[in-house]
Amino acid sequence: MRHAAEILLRQNGSTSTLEVKMLLRTQLYMAFQNDVSSKMNTLATQCGWNHAFNGTFKEYRLFPLTYLPTDGDSADSQTDDTPLLNV
Repeated sequence: MRHAAEILLRQNGSTSTLEVKMLLRTQLYMAFQNDVSSKMNTLATQCGWNHAFNGTFKEYRLFPLTYLPTDGDSADSQTDDTPLLNV
């Protein structure tokens, strides 16, 4: 499962438990969402991957989402409602 997740992370910059499950199934592994979610939680902790729940599935990233200040903004002025961008 780690190999499948790393392929997707490197290819896309992020991945979800659904994408990992689907990749495993294309490789003829019988992957179930609960099993993938559980193992991905463990892998995220072991590998230091960032993760967040998107409302349906957990999404994993090699690097955290980064705030990019706009004109007149500074990184110090970020609030909870400031949009985050993936860089």
